[in-house]
Amino acid sequence: MGKKNKKKNQGKPKPTPKPNQPNQSTAQTSPQSAQTANPPKLRLDTREFSKEAHQALVELKQNLSSDYYQKASGLVQGLSGYISTWGLHRMSGDMKKFLAGTAEDTTYKGKVYKKFLERLKDYSGYDFDVDDEGSLIYLDLRSYTTLNRLAIQLAKEWSFWAVAVLGEAEES
Repeated sequence: MGKKNKKKNQGKPKPTPKPNQPNQSTAQTSPQSAQTANPPKLRLDTREFSKEAHQALVELKQNLSSDYYQKASGLVQGLSGYISTWGLHRMSGDMKKFLAGTAEDTTYKGKVYKKFLERLKDYSGYDFDVDDEGSLIYLDLRSYTTLNRLAIQLAKEWSFWAVAVLGEAEES
């Protein structure tokens, strides 16, 4: 280090690592302690994410009439676009409308939305009421946008598994 840099940095405190960034002493752990410790989820495990989506669709299929597998597959394949456009609070409201059966036979849509929101709640750990869109509307902005982003990623994974579990989407 040159003399200029020494003088420039003299008296300045060394930066401390941020809470979610491991410093050198915590980054060097034995393989055994790494297996037993539960580090914070910083990245998604794609296998876990895939397993979550697949299992949810298998459960959904068990709760649908076979007449609606193809329609549900098409709906699932459009979930990420729906969430991107309208958001989770709208999905919750539409879920209630479809489950009430106020339109033509669209209760399968309500079942798809409900299963998605239930699994998102369980997977994310966020505390919201699936049956109350207000619980999503009134989340603080950071929590809502984080949850919405996770929902879009989860919806993309659902979309991937939709054909394998529910079959090809019905053409309109």
